[in-house]
Amino acid sequence: MPFGQNAANLFFQLIASRYEQGSVMATSNLLFGRWGETFSDNVVAAAMIEPGPPH
Repeated sequence: MPFGQNAANLFFQLIASRYEQGSVMATSNLLFGRWGETFSDNVVAAAMIEPGPPH
């Protein structure tokens, strides 16, 4: 089920705030290339998918 723009932004903020504290695992039956459809924004989806540097 796709998120609206506001929900996608809030979810991104959650992921971003969690970034420095630990890992987050998200699963989907969609290919990564289609996550932009769910998050209403390809850039936001790519930012959440990209692995960060090792801690």
